[in-house]
Formats: sequence, structure tokens, C-alpha cells
Amino acid sequence: MAERQHLTDPRRILNRQQIMAENWIFKDLVRAIPSIDAAIQFCAERRLLANMNNCQQCNQPRNVIREASRKADGIVWRCPGCHSKTSIRNGSFFDHSHLSLEQILLFSYGWSRDWQFKDCTS
Repeated sequence: MAERQHLTDPRRILNRQQIMAENWIFKDLVRAIPSIDAAIQFCAERRLLANMNNCQQCNQPRNVIREASRKADGIVWRCPGCHSKTSIRNGSFFDHSHLSLEQILLFSYGWSRDWQFKDCTS
């Protein structure tokens, strides 16, 4: 992965009206997020993850880098100046969760539809 400063192309970010107009069905959501990279892009496009991040120490835009030791996503923000790192989930709804983004999105979908837990596990 070449270093970049955005999780997804900024032109793909949806506005509030576009997000509110979406009407997902479960099988289409599953198809939309077949991998962690697709789930990250999906979340960034819907403003669930910040699409860019500035270093709190240097105020420089951080780069998106792969880091295999990050079990949940495998991707972090890293400052090109001081090399500090932070999770792409930092400050988001997903912060502090050990579940994958795919799992959180699918469980959230089930919760929003008032599915019973036994329905979500099968």
C-alpha cells in the first residue's frame, strides 16, 4: 500500500442527505463489506471513520499505513514527522471495540431491525 493521507477518495464521501437516503438490505450490506479494506472504505464514505487525521503533536497530516500487529483492522494513522501512531478507529463509534468492523456493522444492522440475538448468530 502506497502511503496516503485518506482512507478513501474524498470525492466518495457522502453527505448527510445521501447517507440518510440509503436503504440497505442485509444481503447487500454483506456484499458491500467482504473484506476489512472494504469495511474501512464503507465506514469512511459514510463518515463513521474520519477520512483523514492530523498528528496532535506535530499537526501534520498522518499517513495511512498497514500494520499487521493491529489485529482489528491492520491499518493505522502514522505521522510522517514524529512517527506517532493512532488507530483509525480513534474517536469513532468503533473506538475500543475488539470486534471487526464487519461484525460491528452487521450486528448494528441486526440491532436496528430489532432482530433477536439468536438470529444474528446463525
